[in-house]
Amino acid sequence: MFTHLVGDKAGDLNDLLTHGGFRRSQSIAYRPACDQCRACVSVRVVANEFRSSRNFRKILARNADIVGEQRSAVPTPSNIRYSGPISTSAIATAAWPT
Repeated sequence: MFTHLVGDKAGDLNDLLTHGGFRRSQSIAYRPACDQCRACVSVRVVANEFRSSRNFRKILARNADIVGEQRSAVPTPSNIRYSGPISTSAIATAAWPT
């Protein structure tokens, strides 16, 4: 089961669904279908309380050549395909080309 998080109340809806066991990938909230699987782990980081560890800083230094860019959170077939367990059902339900 999944839903597209859009509109003025998307943040509130995401909070409600997250507390109900849903996960989020970009602007899609979904409930994992696998009862025994724990591959989908919800993680929230309070940004202003984050402190990088020594290991984290080493990883950042090792990957300093990687360049990122900010884009709007709009799901597309290509980024849904690589989002993990919901991929197949999300693409099929949304009738996106594979």
